[in-house]
This record gives sequence, structure tokens and C-alpha cells, in this order.
Amino acid sequence: MSESKLKINANLEITGYALETVVTMAKTLSKKDEKGRIKIDTAGLVSDMITKFLEENDFDGFVSKAENYQGLIQSD
Repeated sequence: MSESKLKINANLEITGYALETVVTMAKTLSKKDEKGRIKIDTAGLVSDMITKFLEENDFDGFVSKAENYQGLIQSD
């Protein structure tokens, strides 16, 4: 059974290397128009790449483990 997905906006920290690599790969792999220009939404591409990574690396399983919340939630 496939579970429905929600699109959320979140603030994430990634390295400059990761962002630069996504931009470089997008430029390398994208089709150019008749004037040689590339038109791509790099923010959308980063979002899609992170989504793909989370799906392939079992984010659902990760969030199901209490130990993964250590240091992230302040509890009294």
C-alpha cells in the first residue's frame, strides 16, 4: 500500500560543496535551448534530490527510532 506524501518547506543545512555540485551537475546534464541557455530551478532540484535521498535511505524508519531525537528536542 502506498502512503500519501506531503510537500513541506523546511530549513536545512547543507554544505557549500553539495550545493555547488548540484548546480554543476544541473548545468552539465540539462538540455540547452537554441541560444545555449539552461533554464533550471536549482532550489527545486535540491528539494527533489533530498526527497529522493530520504526515500532511498528509509527516512520513515529513521524517524521511528527515539534515539534519533537525542539532542534535538528539549525535555524537562
